[in-house]
Amino acid sequence: MRISEHIFEKRYKIRSDAFIQKFYNELGAPATAAGVDDFRPNDYIQMAKKTPFFVAEDDNGIIGFFTIHRKNALVAKIPLIYIDLKKLGRNIGQTLIDCIERWVTANWPEVNTLGVDTVIPKYSSGF
Repeated sequence: MRISEHIFEKRYKIRSDAFIQKFYNELGAPATAAGVDDFRPNDYIQMAKKTPFFVAEDDNGIIGFFTIHRKNALVAKIPLIYIDLKKLGRNIGQTLIDCIERWVTANWPEVNTLGVDTVIPKYSSGF
């Protein structure tokens, strides 16, 4: 397995774990299964070819990831942002949001609105 394939496998696991362990009670079985199946490792590879895709790492490897999509000249969205569940509560999410804001400001300075796309209403309030 090439290193890039490993990275995308880890992204898939982080997102799948979130759906199964955190979102199952709110979404139920069918929606959880659909969420897990939405993005397979190859889907991440294709997405990374079209849009900025970032990986967060610590000394032990990948701990999270996010991607940014430009909706139009003034609006950017975060369609995916996930953190390894074992790393929650360590301010990693805020660090990722800060990184996203800096990247958008530096690369898309005309963007004045940054939003997050989510199907999990309970967790949307954090954004």
